[in-house]
Amino acid sequence: MGSTKTYLENGNIDTQSDGVFVTICKEKFPLLPMEEESRLQDERLRENFIIHLFAYDSIEKLKENNFSINALVDFHARNKFLLQAKDKKLYAILGNIVNNHENLKFEELFTNYEYNFKVAISKKSSFEFKVNHIDL
Repeated sequence: MGSTKTYLENGNIDTQSDGVFVTICKEKFPLLPMEEESRLQDERLRENFIIHLFAYDSIEKLKENNFSINALVDFHARNKFLLQAKDKKLYAILGNIVNNHENLKFEELFTNYEYNFKVAISKKSSFEFKVNHIDL
């Protein structure tokens, strides 16, 4: 992710960009959680990435089950604080989607919700993480 070297004809490094695999993944799965392995050494980035993974998985699992608008409302309520920490504006947008004032069909409503949810969870959290280490 941004660390593949591109070389000039004379052998000098031109730029660094995404490798072929990452480029394909980003094209096919633009909202899939991805992070450079070396950046996961940073506690805050690692914490955000793990939260992103679990949140992404939770909406994917919701899709796998036969669910209704009530299940989506419950899902939204359970993720309230996560969404507020990620992006308050998107949290409000997601609330409006769930309220369905436009009377959209459920499939269209969920597609809209899923996209905005995945965008929201991809943001870095707006609060500082307090990681406590316990020596055993």
